[in-house]
Amino acid sequence: MPPPHTSIEGFSGNDFGDAEAVITPVTGGLWALSGDRLDCIDALAAGPSVVLVPSEAVLTLAVPLPPLGNAMRRREALPFAIEDAIAEPLDQVHVALGTEQAPGVWLAGIVSHVVMRDWTARLHEAGLARAVMLPDALRLPVPAEASWAVDMTADRALVRVSDGSGFALPAAQFEFAWHAAGKPACIAYGMPLPQFGATQADPVAVAPALDLRQGVYAAPRRPFNPLWRRIAMVAGIGALAHGVIAIADTAALTHLAHAREAQVRTLAAGLQPPVTIGSDLGDTLNALSPDDAAVGPSRFMALLTRSAAAIGAGQNPGQNPALWRSVAFDRAAGTLTIEVEANDIADLQRIAQSLTKAGLSAQPGSASSEGGHAVGSFVIRAP
Repeated sequence: MPPPHTSIEGFSGNDFGDAEAVITPVTGGLWALSGDRLDCIDALAAGPSVVLVPSEAVLTLAVPLPPLGNAMRRREALPFAIEDAIAEPLDQVHVALGTEQAPGVWLAGIVSHVVMRDWTARLHEAGLARAVMLPDALRLPVPAEASWAVDMTADRALVRVSDGSGFALPAAQFEFAWHAAGKPACIAYGMPLPQFGATQADPVAVAPALDLRQGVYAAPRRPFNPLWRRIAMVAGIGALAHGVIAIADTAALTHLAHAREAQVRTLAAGLQPPVTIGSDLGDTLNALSPDDAAVGPSRFMALLTRSAAAIGAGQNPGQNPALWRSVAFDRAAGTLTIEVEANDIADLQRIAQSLTKAGLSAQPGSASSEGGHAVGSFVIRAP
């Protein structure tokens, strides 16, 4: 299979065969991964190595995100923002955050874990373990509003649209896609496209707007030198100090749990008919039947118990537990609304998944960042 067209003049694509045949670590250059081939496009390209991967396997989107302050918070919020735009479950795909395309709008790349594992392994074997992994459609410049940047060969078309995202499709399907998009103005960076009224442009170098090598697929770090080793030791001492603080926090949380138990007992006593809670709060709540509509508080207590257990199970054992800010029960609708304060957006996502696994219908509300923590609400209903 020939390498994809690159619109870079002055260099010939060198055939290196299968990825297994390339074993020398590379410090620069532009490469293309296609099928079973890894081809060098420009061995003299400045900067870090960049490997172009097929855009057919990557969904790129321009995603609005709230002002969260730093890249880590944006990465945590990104899965919530794209969940309704993808067909696969979130746990089956890798989601990567790109650069800001417009104020508050960020580029995102979504690719299956199966594909990412294959690509990452092949780059490691080829000596490109630290290379940037860029969907090949994103090497085109971002066009003006309502325009397409197009690089077409006889078999394949790469397209980048004005919001910064891009896609690839067979050349035979380009005209259909162009009509479906309302016949946008085209700028041709590859073969001329006079039939689409395209203006011709010379190839330009574009900084990578998205690196798929993030999270569990991040490029390996370079070995520590002695200076960095000392810095790591200082950081370890700091971590130990944080552990001592965490012990104190645990004691404070235990005190808070006792206070919340007292609040539940007071709430139960005020319900009609009143509910008597024994010395073990959990045993008493479990004894209340969620199906007995004649006993007013039973639905609330059973739903509260199941929700509390699910939220607890959804916590990351290595972090502080989520705090319940408020609880409200709608007797007519049979819904429990809980607002929680978690460590981060990822914790809120784990809580939502845990509620679903517990057999509860949990509808997440809006999420926000307050004081370095993530705050979100859930409307919970027993099926």
